[in-house]
Amino acid sequence: MSYLRNYYDQIAHPSSGIETGDIIGLQTQLDLKVNNSENYSYCYIWAEEAGPLADGQHQWSYGNGNTTPDGMGIIISTPNCELISLSLAVRFPSTCTVEARINNSSTGKSVSTSSSTVATVNFENDPVPYSVGDVLNFRTVIGDVASASGIIVAGLRILN
Repeated sequence: MSYLRNYYDQIAHPSSGIETGDIIGLQTQLDLKVNNSENYSYCYIWAEEAGPLADGQHQWSYGNGNTTPDGMGIIISTPNCELISLSLAVRFPSTCTVEARINNSSTGKSVSTSSSTVATVNFENDPVPYSVGDVLNFRTVIGDVASASGIIVAGLRILN
């Protein structure tokens, strides 16, 4: 999980408004889910946006910087998969909302910053089921030019 901290600290924004403590907070949430004795495992999918977050945009990129339009994204290949959390980090304090999507539709789950750089939401008790072949994507609902850039993380629980 230290890749998130290393990504911001060493590569993307060495002098950004995101503090190391913010990333450590995200890392702590992820680490808690990795070390479990339950009958399931966790997977985390993240996407990034190099520019300011903008209202109503499918602007998130996976890996190569290419924007991923609605209807495309990460194809779920594991049965018994549930979306249980979302985390959002933006470069500078701003008010933004990003939603998770499934097959071109809103999941009803979103995460929002409020004049801050990091936000998390956990809905483990009200998960969103995904099936093999479903497509996971993200859409910025409310953007803020002050954000400058962002990372969205979806936490998935896989029932064994």
